[in-house]
Amino acid sequence: MPFLKKIWPLNNCGEGVIFERNDGPSTSDFIRVLEGYLYTNGVAIKLQKQTINDSDPRYEKQRDGDHIRNDVAKDVQQMQALMVRISGRDDNDIPTESGSCMTNAFIATDPSGTEQEDISVGVRSDKLNNIRLILETDNFVSEEDSVLDRIGEIEHNLAQSRGYIERKGTFSANGLKMEEFLAAGLQAEKDDPRYRFELYVNEMNSHYKTPSFTLSLDNEGMAPTAYSKEELITFWDTISHTIRLRPGAF
Repeated sequence: MPFLKKIWPLNNCGEGVIFERNDGPSTSDFIRVLEGYLYTNGVAIKLQKQTINDSDPRYEKQRDGDHIRNDVAKDVQQMQALMVRISGRDDNDIPTESGSCMTNAFIATDPSGTEQEDISVGVRSDKLNNIRLILETDNFVSEEDSVLDRIGEIEHNLAQSRGYIERKGTFSANGLKMEEFLAAGLQAEKDDPRYRFELYVNEMNSHYKTPSFTLSLDNEGMAPTAYSKEELITFWDTISHTIRLRPGAF
């Protein structure tokens, strides 16, 4: 059972708190977990980060001559700085200031302009049965080549798993150059249709003001979807052409 080590308030006296606890009974006590809880605009948000504090004398032998490592205060400060930039929002509200959106919340821009950001959001709908839609963005990982540069390897791997490329290429929409491939085939253990559509923006040029963006749709390992391949491609083309940079995002 985890034990509470310390309670840390928010710097701005907002409605939130950070709990420092040990990781659990199966790990050493110097492995700590920071759990941050924030209540903002009717939205409850939880943040979690693992950290280390091996300053206790009982870990001297385990350190084996290495310097004491206590990252708790530094990691708490980072979490506090992040939490004060988070605000709850209705998913239909589009912010006008710079920053990033996530489900029911908004993260204002890091004032230093140096923070690495990696966001992944899964979207599901009762109207789109047995289909996963995932949006991912980051501002620090740039690939050495594009997805179309790697398409030969992708096609080879698909051929080994009862799949093929239905469509591949580039297009521009809303001032953005996009690369995509649409794969189809059969499920690994059944003969039901399998789909994997992927789209990439700024894959080789991911920076603070030009973050990379990936959109993917798939049904791997799921029950058969009621939609045909042609219907899914039409759906894909509709949503992919709506991708744009939000005005004021940077």
